[in-house]
This record gives sequence, C-alpha cells and structure tokens, in this order.
Amino acid sequence: MGLIDGLSGVIYSNLIRESRYTLFFDGLVTTLEITVFALLLGIVIGLIVALVRVMHIKVLDKIAKAYVDIIRGTPAVVQLVIIYYAILGGVNLPKVLVASVAFAINSGAYVSELIRGGILAVDKGQMEAAISVGLSKFQAYRTIIFPQ
Repeated sequence: MGLIDGLSGVIYSNLIRESRYTLFFDGLVTTLEITVFALLLGIVIGLIVALVRVMHIKVLDKIAKAYVDIIRGTPAVVQLVIIYYAILGGVNLPKVLVASVAFAINSGAYVSELIRGGILAVDKGQMEAAISVGLSKFQAYRTIIFPQ
C-alpha cells in the first residue's frame, strides 16, 4: 500500500493542490478547437480534390495527385513544422489557427481518397444510364452517384 499512497500523494500535490489540472482542461479545449476546424476544412479540401481527380482535368488532376501523394507520404508533425516555420514563419498568426490549417491540409488528402474511392465504387453503368436518360454529368453526379 505504500506505493499507492505515495503515488496518490504525488498526483494530488501535482494536479490538485497546485491547480495544474486547469492546464489539462485548457489543452483539451485547444485540442477540440483544432480538431473541429481541421475536420470541417479537411472535408471541404477533400471534396474539392476528389472532384478534381474524378473529373480528369489533366493539369488539375496532376496537381491534385501530387498533393495527395506528398501529403500522405510525409508525417503530420513534419508538415506542421514546415507550415509553421517555413511557409508561415514571417506571418504573425495564432498558433491554433496554423495548427488547424496544417492538420486540415493533412486531413484533406486522406478525405479526398475516401471520397474518390466511394465515387469510383459506384458502377460505371449507373453513370451511363443517367446520361442516356438526358442528365448532364453534373446532374448525374449530384442526383445518382454522390448519394450512394
């Protein structure tokens, strides 16, 4: 019981008595802010990149493929350091905003592949059927392909 009593005493003195638990709550709030902003922006980036890759516009498709390959091939912490120090080093922006954008860029690459995979999983015959009944490609994607 000596180990448990000693450990509980250390935890009490470090977290409760010195009010360090507030640092954990502040960190939790910051983490949630970064997560929500990165999630929302990452979905938007991913949707745009997936649409560019599915539409096969040559120049944009190559740029989008390079973006996905580079971002998915490098660790998120390396991207964060590059964005914070190299790209936005001279700009005085809040650190939470920079982290949110960095993680959104990372998330966007993964989300784009998820969306693109879902679009490509829909049978090609459904697009052909939609076009044969007079729908434009945009209408076919919006009303038939995307909902699936």
